Amino acid sequence: MRIARVFNNNIVLAIDDNNHTEKILWGKGVGFQKKSGDQINPANQDKIFVQNTTSEWLQSFINLTNEIPILYFELSKKIVDYASSKLQVEFNPFLIISLADHLYFAAKRINNSFYNIGMLNEIKKNII
Repeated sequence: MRIARVFNNNIVLAIDDNNHTEKILWGKGVGFQKKSGDQINPANQDKIFVQNTTSEWLQSFINLTNEIPILYFELSKKIVDYASSKLQVEFNPFLIISLADHLYFAAKRINNSFYNIGMLNEIKKNII
């Protein structure tokens, strides 16, 4: 397997030499001091190896990493992994992408003060 793109120290896009499919390798230090073209052996490293992803999922992930900081994907993955272990269910892999998107834009709205105080009060009133 060789690295096609390093997203950060913990996430890389790799190409499987056997079937030439793109896969995401996600784990602590998997991309540390690596660059495109480097060989990588997922079996020898402590990581989550994201398999069985569709090309649609992969393309969505790659496109959004150009807009959304990778930190939001890492946070989303931790949330999904935690929920999966607590609820003992397997979630659709697209959940990581959509959750990262939601978290990023929520943080962006808060940072830009792009929210309506009246709307927040209305939400609180309806929840309580």
